[in-house]
Amino acid sequence: MRDNAKKNLLNSPAKIERRKQQLDSAIKELELKMEEPDKSIEDILAFNDDNWKTNCYGRNFTSFAIIDDSVDKMMSEKRSELEDFIGTVFQETYGKFYPERVIEEKEMLKSIQVKEINTEVEFLMDIVCAPRGAMIFSAQNNASLFRIERERKSVLPCLGYNPEYIAISPSSDVLLFTSLKDLFKTTIAGNMKPEKFGKLDSFWDLNGLTFSDNEHVYLCLKSEKEKRGAVVCLNMSGDNVGEYFQNKKGDNLFVNPIYIAENKMSDCDICVSDNYSEVRCIKKNKEKRFVYKGVGKEDLNLRGIDCDRYGNIIVSDFRNNNLHIVNKRGICIRRVGEDSLCKPTGLCIDLQGNIWVAEYEGGKIKVIEKCAEHIISR
Repeated sequence: MRDNAKKNLLNSPAKIERRKQQLDSAIKELELKMEEPDKSIEDILAFNDDNWKTNCYGRNFTSFAIIDDSVDKMMSEKRSELEDFIGTVFQETYGKFYPERVIEEKEMLKSIQVKEINTEVEFLMDIVCAPRGAMIFSAQNNASLFRIERERKSVLPCLGYNPEYIAISPSSDVLLFTSLKDLFKTTIAGNMKPEKFGKLDSFWDLNGLTFSDNEHVYLCLKSEKEKRGAVVCLNMSGDNVGEYFQNKKGDNLFVNPIYIAENKMSDCDICVSDNYSEVRCIKKNKEKRFVYKGVGKEDLNLRGIDCDRYGNIIVSDFRNNNLHIVNKRGICIRRVGEDSLCKPTGLCIDLQGNIWVAEYEGGKIKVIEKCAEHIISR
């Protein structure tokens, strides 16, 4: 039924124009409803036409806040179905509803400045921003970490270990990195011999990690033996203080978590690129907020991930050579980098809002200037 609704909407210019007028009217009505805090989910969903209703939600992202605040258990399944439908319909109809905006945005995206830094290091894996502005990056099968500051590169020897995924404390110079099945602790300056950190079972393979605001460390784990993935939370003593493995129903949360970020603008959810094919956003109570799988039947290879000051999730797509900008409700609102990225892996956002992207082949780091934020947040 939903496929027929989309087909009928997309194939009729007259309907599109009528829906556009209804959409503008619905947005005004919705904005009025948003000013009335006593309105329930039933009030918000009480529009007559599902097609332009869902497009209204797709256009006016803040309306989801009302759904989240008002929905109860009886409505949760309906909300999930609606959110799943929104992403596809919004992507397919946005250009037809507002073609002038699509043209304008394409021109704006062309104007984004992308700076290129040639590191002369092959197979880049991960990159993180240090508290004072330096960037630290790692490369596959390389026994060193590398530091870039004011476009000058220096080497941080790791004494025979091969760092893969890395994380830096937001309030100190502590640096953690994974190497095969072990997690190590050192410093940004490289003046401390790497030492093992935390106690992890030997059947785990270690993937990406990140620091939270409260100085805890989230670490992605994968067990080939048990065919499952997990995220553990460690304190600065290396003790396990929490685990994201299953939800309350006993369903596994992850298959193969690769990279991870904390979304500070969305109740500190953890956002994980899982099994190279989707982004899983998990709440503190270990229930999913959403799963992003692209739009339609896309062939993705999602890797590095970070969150911006607006709560958007930026994830690199290794296969399609771009970045997906996903809002905190799970809708992809922009793609950037198609003309400038090649095999992107790790990424991070610096204090000025620039997006730093490591490329696996060619040894280059691309820096997408901060004006991209204004386009992303439109």
